[in-house]
Amino acid sequence: MNRIRKMFVFAACMMAAMCFLTGGSMAKSVQAAEKNGLVKQNGYWYYYEKGVKVVNEPRKVKITKNGVTRKYWCYFNAKGRAVMAKDHSDMGYKKNVTAVKYNGNYYGFDTSGHMVTNGYYNNPDKLKKDGQSYTYYFKSNGKCDLTKTNQIMKYGKYKANAKYIRQILGKPLKEVKFNSCYDQPGTGYYLMYSTIRVSIHRFNNGSEIVFGIFPR
Repeated sequence: MNRIRKMFVFAACMMAAMCFLTGGSMAKSVQAAEKNGLVKQNGYWYYYEKGVKVVNEPRKVKITKNGVTRKYWCYFNAKGRAVMAKDHSDMGYKKNVTAVKYNGNYYGFDTSGHMVTNGYYNNPDKLKKDGQSYTYYFKSNGKCDLTKTNQIMKYGKYKANAKYIRQILGKPLKEVKFNSCYDQPGTGYYLMYSTIRVSIHRFNNGSEIVFGIFPR
């Protein structure tokens, strides 16, 4: 009787061990399956494909908000994190970007990590030696148009004749007056466009100079 009892206990232990091992492998499989697509970890967004983290690559992701699903291109850096522009809402900026070079082309990404297209965008965090921030033009496919980018960088410099920036950008949506600290008589204005604003000084004789370009 004792021998039978020992055999029963041994068999039960073996079954428990098998269940434990099988359960562990199943848990790992479930965990790997869960890490597929867009995943948020420790405050950062990552993208997994069959449990493998995507790095140094763009991916088109589906994002559902308020019951509406949209697709966006995102770029995941060497750590696998989605590239996002810094949040400068405290400065009133909502449409600032950061740029990433991929396969020889620059692409812009907003504060949500979504690729931007069809317009001029400013990165207040990237400055030239003279203090001018970078402004880019991104085409419908997201690629940076270097000709338009170099053009707006040239005519968006401090104290450049504002008539050229007006020719490039066209009529602004509106002009917002502000108190200019420039040491010459005149008035400061923001020329407001859909994604950027141009700060200018208008002299009393009607001529204008550029102060700088900033995000909307």
